[in-house]
Amino acid sequence: EEYSLMVEEGHAVKVGGFGEEREVNQEVLDVVTNVKAEIEKVIGESFISFEPKTYKSQVVAGTNYLVKVHVGKEKMLLVKVHKPLPHKIEPPKVMEAYYDE
Repeated sequence: EEYSLMVEEGHAVKVGGFGEEREVNQEVLDVVTNVKAEIEKVIGESFISFEPKTYKSQVVAGTNYLVKVHVGKEKMLLVKVHKPLPHKIEPPKVMEAYYDE
């Protein structure tokens, strides 16, 4: 397969594929925290504990984030959020959210 590379936050990222797993940074924390209510709606539960831990990113028409979120006890969610390109002037959107089993 052929991929083009792009540099994001000092890391080379394969365009079209998810990059390596990294610790959550402030940008990812803000994106996921801002869609918490949407995630709770998808899962059908409210979370008192909600701590994004790690993520992978995928450069598309914007960025997809696949984020592991600790939601209490031994429970982890996998959340896929799409952040559109800045010129789109659209908020991030939850694409998927499910328990990581």
